[in-house]
Amino acid sequence: MELFVDSLLRQPSSLSPTASARRLSGQLVVENHRSANEVDEEDPALEIPCFDSATTVSLNLGFFGIVMPPAGVFSRLTELTLISVWFHGPPELIGDAPVANISAPQLVSLFWKDSYDPSSVLFGNMEQPQSLILTASNFHVYGPHDFWLNLSCLRLLEQFQAIHKLHLGLIYPKSIGNFQYLMEDLRKFPTLEALAVMMCTSLTKFALVQGPENDLQAQYTCQSSCVCDEPTNWKTKELTLNQLHAVLIIDMKGTDHEVAFLKRLFSWATALKSVKITASKAKEVHEKVLSLAKPETCVTLAAK
Repeated sequence: MELFVDSLLRQPSSLSPTASARRLSGQLVVENHRSANEVDEEDPALEIPCFDSATTVSLNLGFFGIVMPPAGVFSRLTELTLISVWFHGPPELIGDAPVANISAPQLVSLFWKDSYDPSSVLFGNMEQPQSLILTASNFHVYGPHDFWLNLSCLRLLEQFQAIHKLHLGLIYPKSIGNFQYLMEDLRKFPTLEALAVMMCTSLTKFALVQGPENDLQAQYTCQSSCVCDEPTNWKTKELTLNQLHAVLIIDMKGTDHEVAFLKRLFSWATALKSVKITASKAKEVHEKVLSLAKPETCVTLAAK
């Protein structure tokens, strides 16, 4: 049995699928399309029963609060998605118990793009961490010491002893200023090697979309003591993208910075089959790209 609920609700009580909990053995999807500006602090929370036979649970609650069952195990759960869900903070709890203590022995995929606080959500029994695919919130490469936006991501990673595949977005500021290089913080986790973030050797397709504000130009002249000169290893380390076969670049300008990037990319991608580029200076860019590409790589270019 699968259950799909798609509605616009003012009160969550009619949404509670308690009666179907025992019969549900597959997928539960709840979509509530209420917007954030309709949230009322006195809104009651949605009580979720224990779906002990559910394999997939996806809840988009339209910013309603959520109350987890006091006891029970989602023993067959393999995928959990929570969107626009309010977890009541620790001051509203009885004692020091977390809002949710998630036990999912068969969990293989977790998508968590919001802030994370272990005082409100804990991950308990995870019997198969070696096969877990985790998508975490973005990580800022440069920032102040103990940057709070990164702490949330680091706290989430601390909950798992091993992760099979980690999807982690890296954010680079336009101006580094006096910020510190923060990628070193990821070394605290021995099972999260930097190679998992920096060397995606299984990458098969790559797309680079540029705009007027994203030109690969040197906007500032850095001083010799600039923080961007601290991590020197990554500048010279050679990558191996032996499964990358297609590259798409939109709005290429033909600058020296772009050409230098392509030169590196072509040296890493040993099995590259096709490169598609749109550019405002089509002829000039085409000649530069052809001079870098290998004979077996098909280069197509369209004028913007």
